[in-house]
Amino acid sequence: MTFSLSLFLGLISITGFFLLSFILVVGAKTVILTTKKFFAKNDAPPPKIEKEPLPKKPKTVKSIEIDPALVDKIYVKKTS
Repeated sequence: MTFSLSLFLGLISITGFFLLSFILVVGAKTVILTTKKFFAKNDAPPPKIEKEPLPKKPKTVKSIEIDPALVDKIYVKKTS
């Protein structure tokens, strides 16, 4: 008998605590958002910043053909 009563009271207590916490959080968030809207100064919209287009990178060459009769040395520049 006491076990079922204890279980029932514990379940009611946890449910009540959850509902109380939920109501407090939703109420606090509502108050914060309302005060932000009330005190916000929206005289003019913020200016839009235009981004400059990025310079296009040259396409890399995957393969090249070298005529050995015309070229005696090849210099390769390593890039990261």
